[in-house]
Amino acid sequence: MATQDHKIKESTLKIEPVGETEGHLDTPRVQQTKTLLTWKAPLRVFKKRDREFWSTTISVAILIGIILVFIREWMLLAAIISFLFVYYVYSNTPSDEVEHEITNRSIVFAGREYLWDDVLRYWFTKNWDKEILNIELKAGFPRRLQFLLGSTEQKKIKDILDKYVLAEVPKPSFLDKASDWLSKKVPLETN
Repeated sequence: MATQDHKIKESTLKIEPVGETEGHLDTPRVQQTKTLLTWKAPLRVFKKRDREFWSTTISVAILIGIILVFIREWMLLAAIISFLFVYYVYSNTPSDEVEHEITNRSIVFAGREYLWDDVLRYWFTKNWDKEILNIELKAGFPRRLQFLLGSTEQKKIKDILDKYVLAEVPKPSFLDKASDWLSKKVPLETN
């Protein structure tokens, strides 16, 4: 086995101080966290469902259940019943109110901090007459955060976020288009 001689080259990198003030180097200081805006709002959009919605939903679930009984898909039937029960409880329980915060370093969603470097973009939407701030993260789970604005003005939040994050509405994905199409073709409630 042949051995090779490795020579270590001397580094040509020079470290020079940016400036001196009374014998101390001027080094960048860590920026203090400063709260720019806080507000309280429900954690999720809540709408109490009426009798018509539940009768339609249960009718569809029963029809699908009958088909699943004939083809002996017991686990899928149990999953549909479980999903229906969880959705019933979720839609009949009002959401808790949480505090959201925007700082010069991050945005805080229900006590968890997301740094500006991790945020990809933001945009505003409306759902059941409630204004929602959507924050899309670059990676991780969850990928999208939704903040209800409550009584806070959209303009205040927009003015702050424009300094740190790109304002851009994403193109609808295949799943978004499919769910919109399905909700138009099979409405479970009338408005």
